Amino acid sequence: MKRLLALLILLAGTLYAQHTRYVIIVVIDGVRYTESFGDSTHQWIPRIWTYMRPQGVIYTSYSNAGLTETNPGHANVVTGAWQAITNDGLTRPHTPTVFEYSRKSLGTRADQNVVVLGKTKLKILAYSDHPEYGPSFGASVASAPSELVDQPAADTLKRVLRTNHPALAVLNLPHSDSVAHGGSWDGYVSSVRNADSLVYDIWNAVQNDSVMKGKTTMFVTNDHGRHTTSFTDHGDGCEGCRHLMLLAIGPDTPPGVIDSMPRMQVDIAPTIGVLLGFGTPYSTGKILGSAIATFSYAHDVVLSQPFRDSLRITALLENPLAHPLKVLVTLRDDSGRLIDSVALKDDGFHSDGAANDGMWGHMFAPGPDGTIRASIRTDDLAAATSSSLADVAQFAFTRGALIALDRGTIDMGRIANTLQVRDTTFIVRNNGFAPDSLTISVDPVNVVPDTAIAVFPTTFYIAAHDSQKIRFSVRPQLLAPQYYTAGITVVPKAGVAQTTLLKAFLFEIVITGGTAESAGLPEEFALQQNYPNPFNPSTTIRYGLPNRSHVTLTVFNTLGQQVSVLQNGEQEAGYHEVQFDGSGLASGVYLCRMQAGSYVETKQLLLVR
Repeated sequence: MKRLLALLILLAGTLYAQHTRYVIIVVIDGVRYTESFGDSTHQWIPRIWTYMRPQGVIYTSYSNAGLTETNPGHANVVTGAWQAITNDGLTRPHTPTVFEYSRKSLGTRADQNVVVLGKTKLKILAYSDHPEYGPSFGASVASAPSELVDQPAADTLKRVLRTNHPALAVLNLPHSDSVAHGGSWDGYVSSVRNADSLVYDIWNAVQNDSVMKGKTTMFVTNDHGRHTTSFTDHGDGCEGCRHLMLLAIGPDTPPGVIDSMPRMQVDIAPTIGVLLGFGTPYSTGKILGSAIATFSYAHDVVLSQPFRDSLRITALLENPLAHPLKVLVTLRDDSGRLIDSVALKDDGFHSDGAANDGMWGHMFAPGPDGTIRASIRTDDLAAATSSSLADVAQFAFTRGALIALDRGTIDMGRIANTLQVRDTTFIVRNNGFAPDSLTISVDPVNVVPDTAIAVFPTTFYIAAHDSQKIRFSVRPQLLAPQYYTAGITVVPKAGVAQTTLLKAFLFEIVITGGTAESAGLPEEFALQQNYPNPFNPSTTIRYGLPNRSHVTLTVFNTLGQQVSVLQNGEQEAGYHEVQFDGSGLASGVYLCRMQAGSYVETKQLLLVR
């Protein structure tokens, strides 16, 4: 009878392993690790340290590996992907936010997803400019009555929690950053202590709410730190700017844990997805497993097409209690119509790797070509509980051509108006099983005249499992000094798109004088840091030559093994850039070494999948 009851519960799907139904992210703006967890006395965060830390997990090697500014830092957290956006509130994230994932996958309302503003420019967090998501799936925005002050922002959040009980809420506490920029050390640390009190008050308010008590997980973190040598500013890659605090506390979080493994800002979003039951397919972060140690769950669900008529489904399973599991993947088409349900196995016979290795899999034979969306459910047969992730993966299945374009915007930076031409490259791939003919069109957006930009080739044939390098060029002498945006669209003749076949290019034309630098020639050899960094899967590497030189540009892994030769030959004086494609490489640090004559320079590249 007990076994039958457990089976009925599983089939009904009414009992879930995780208790979390609400998530709150509190971002204390611009606090260094040395003034939070890194201070042995914890004098400026006494309540977080004394009362909240013992109930949750703290992360002592947590960092921002992207731009260490307010808007990019917040956007990294809510998207789970590194966002190279401006800090002025004019650029939205380019990757979907947790609000958009929640609304699209679970059908939550806008008022159940809330951004509480301590800084008005953070309204961009409500939704991204991603073509598959956007404002239709955005969060509501609640503005505090006073900007740059913590208390009104915290009061606004508590009011929203009390009246709406949102499933997802993000709060910015801005005062620490604002005061530090003003140069007052006493004001800065006092504001940190005040933020500590407000975070504790919010947590207590949740515990006194009959709806949210015992069902709410809170993440307390920072968007960026401050310079190691000066607390008044931030914005570079120093330890002080990058090393941040993170506390996770809630009903599914084990108490009193210290996680010292390297963790990133982009890890929060996919962790929230597991807690609330939605996928984050465009996130590049990893799940914070130490924050979810009370139930079994699936992650890294991948759909692939190893053969013309086969779809491979794999997923990694975390099973901290070593219970027997049942894993079911539901496949739907783009309109939501059910295709089939597939039981995954971990026995070594279902394209799942070795038996009992934590990777579950199955091969499936789809019917007609089209987009396939997957949701996954994990049933714990011993505990009679379940956890689910909706819309966790999608794949454009086709027996024909399958065209893919590198993700991301290319920022070409500042371009001297004395240069005759400046160009960059990107890759178009055919991951399918048939050839195709492609056409590329250019959208000049605000580039006038439109003859100042060009793409080559504009039409080309691409074989199955082949790729084509495309060059985008700018003629600066035809353009007035200002910021420009342009775009391209790749149009397959017969094949389907695996990714969005749109790409944007950003650049600024600047007026220059008569020095070598301003004439478009660098004054010395220079290998610049790649952009973006971290990257996935491609990044741009720019370097300067003051005179004609033989240049070798080589990428190595940390074992010293050569990964790629990007340049090996004579090049004219000027600025040059190349694309490094990390497809097929494992996540990690790579070294880019440039040699030109006696000049040798090495930069670290961080590939994060």
